[in-house]
Order: sequence, then structure tokens, then C-alpha cells
Amino acid sequence: MRHRRPYISPLLVIAAVASAGIAGCASDAGKDSAPQAILTISSPRDKAVVATDSVEISGRVRPPEASVTVLGRRARVGAGGFSARVPLKVGTNVVDVIATAPDRSPAMTAIRVTRQDLVEIPNLSGDSPEDARRRLVAVGLVATIKDSSGIFDDLLPVATKACESDPAAGSKVEKGTSVVVLIAKIC
Repeated sequence: MRHRRPYISPLLVIAAVASAGIAGCASDAGKDSAPQAILTISSPRDKAVVATDSVEISGRVRPPEASVTVLGRRARVGAGGFSARVPLKVGTNVVDVIATAPDRSPAMTAIRVTRQDLVEIPNLSGDSPEDARRRLVAVGLVATIKDSSGIFDDLLPVATKACESDPAAGSKVEKGTSVVVLIAKIC
């Protein structure tokens, strides 16, 4: 006697495979994923504005044995703290910080630090108007020459010279700042 195999519907096979897959996923859903490393930056603050060509990035990391990279370079880590000095270009810099640790998901953050390009206003007293303008332009400033002569200045047989500037000599300002130079024959 010949045995007949029972007929199994292809839809039944698909349903069995699908339910086995769903059951496998459901068993994974109850498992906790790896905890994440914790990373905080304490200095400088986000959107900080500085006048230096580098800045020290520092903060805290957990677990304390985590590895920290700042702009892709390994930072000094100890006792749950980290620090790294990074160079800054003029303008806005985005500094990324990543913490990794065994059996942990990585943590990542970034801050923006703006480096101003400051220049010192030279002492222009006694310079001719042309020399004062040339010296300001040479350091990246815009010169505005204003005549502050008095009523008798035209009678004097001396040359016009720079008396003072606004902002004053020695002030540090951003490149491109307009500096008013007051000129007269007698200051």
C-alpha cells in the first residue's frame, strides 16, 4: 500500500515561517540594548566666542574608563574627566567629541566655538592723515578721517596730523572695524 503525503498549503508554510520570525523578534525585544556612555562638556560653553587660536575642551565621561576623542584625536582621560586642546580657525568652529567604552553604546556631542580675529589699534598721534589711513588698512581696519580743525587752524603754517582715534589706540577690535581718526593742525 502506498502512503499519500498530506497536502500542505503554501500559504500555511509562509504563515508558519512568518510566525517563527516574529516570535524570534519578540524574544529579542525584551533584551536590553547596551547602555550608552555618558558625555558632558563643561568648558567652553556652546557658542563661546574667544580671541585665542586654540581652546581647552573639558568635561566628564562615564564610565570613568571610557575613551574620548575630540576632533578625531584622543583626549586625556582620568578620574571620569577629560580634556584636550584644539586649534581654532578664524570664524565658527564645530568641535565634535565622542566617548566609547566596552559594552556601551558610544555617546557623541558637538559644540560651536567662534574665534574672533582681533587686532590692536595703533597709536596714530602725529601721523599724517595718509599715514594713519595706511597703518589702519595694513592691520585690516577701515579708516574714516574726520577733520576736527578749529577756526584758527587755517592760519597756522603746519601740516595737519592725526590727533586721536575712536576707538582709542591700544584697543583690540575685530578686523574690518571702522576707526575714526580725528585730524587737525593743533591737537
